Amino acid sequence: MINKLNVLNTYLKSNKTAIRYGVVCLTILILGTIYCISVLAKKDKEAVEYYHYQTVNEESLYSESENDNKIISSNENQNSKIYVYICGCVKNPGVYPCVEGTRVYEIIDMAGGLTEEAYVQALNLADIVQDKDKIDVPDMESFQNQENLSNNSIDIESSSTKSTLININTASLSELTTLPGIGESRAKDIIEYRTQHGKFNFKEDIMKINGIKEAAYSKIKDYITV
Repeated sequence: MINKLNVLNTYLKSNKTAIRYGVVCLTILILGTIYCISVLAKKDKEAVEYYHYQTVNEESLYSESENDNKIISSNENQNSKIYVYICGCVKNPGVYPCVEGTRVYEIIDMAGGLTEEAYVQALNLADIVQDKDKIDVPDMESFQNQENLSNNSIDIESSSTKSTLININTASLSELTTLPGIGESRAKDIIEYRTQHGKFNFKEDIMKINGIKEAAYSKIKDYITV
């Protein structure tokens, strides 16, 4: 045992410098390892903090964008609001705000629904209302009166139109000369033709008169009858 200790002591003395360098290198290695670990830990912490900061910013930007979209949507809805006046046979006549695309039946619902006298067949419940529209819900009697007035107006207009047409079978010389492009000489030819050949069966037959062809006929066709 003593011999072994002597050998070790001799070895340490002879390799004192080498051992010293070894200790120094080991110390440096340990310190370097500790430093690297601390640097890596710091970078990891910075990376986590940076990721967290980016995430918070993105969430904030998304929230702001979502709020902006809500504001825009709200403004669009406000701009698309229209007003419709409904009266007649509804429970609560008045002006009602609604959005574009609202249909007649929805406005009727807003007005509390129809009364018992309402003649709903007079309405197109699926129609889309427009801004400033007036919806007058009639009862059956007033609707029929309106229809009769409308039909009478059409009949009067039709009769008036017919009365202004010139019958080329019976028109006088002065009446014929009121037609576009028909002078006294041409009017006399028309009277002479019907005297010799009888009445015109069709208004197009007037083109049998010498000098009255397609161009002349197109000017007078809407003013004559047989």
